[in-house]
Amino acid sequence: MLKLSALPLGLLAAGLTLALAPQADAYQFNFLDERQVGDTFDWRFEFVSEDAADQVKSGDELRIEGFEGVTNVSTTRPRNGTNVLDAREGFVATGFTNTSATYNVSPDVDVNFPAPLTYQTFTVRATSVPTGIVQAFYNGQPLDPTVVPEPLTIIGSLAALGFGAYGQRQFNRRSQAEAETAETEA
Repeated sequence: MLKLSALPLGLLAAGLTLALAPQADAYQFNFLDERQVGDTFDWRFEFVSEDAADQVKSGDELRIEGFEGVTNVSTTRPRNGTNVLDAREGFVATGFTNTSATYNVSPDVDVNFPAPLTYQTFTVRATSVPTGIVQAFYNGQPLDPTVVPEPLTIIGSLAALGFGAYGQRQFNRRSQAEAETAETEA
């Protein structure tokens, strides 16, 4: 039997727990695109700080895991320049292993811009992302996993779009020919 007198106390306790819980960081790490380079790929990402309290500071570390066959890490020109900071001016690629890449915030960085801050572009050259998911850590704290489409998925999607467009053209031609035939017979 449900005791209604205990219900308000339970709701109060749940609300207090939520109010006292620490707020999650507003950092995000997003996949932008990939480019094939021989038998490897340049996987490109952006790092976003959405909360003004979560600023990028000198000495901070960004580590990215989930790759296979990492051969190089770098910061490259931004994909788009609208409200985007150049990662080359704030981060330095400091190392990599077979499965991860590490970047550090430059010693002279003192960012006082209002959030959101978007840094582009972090580039990791690797043979693949085996699970299709990259896990980023900022100062050791895990960020939400980033879904990265595998190259075969991208190629397959482009092929499907091509076949779809071809099929639509064929259908339109056939429909137009049938309409013209019906007009001449009438």
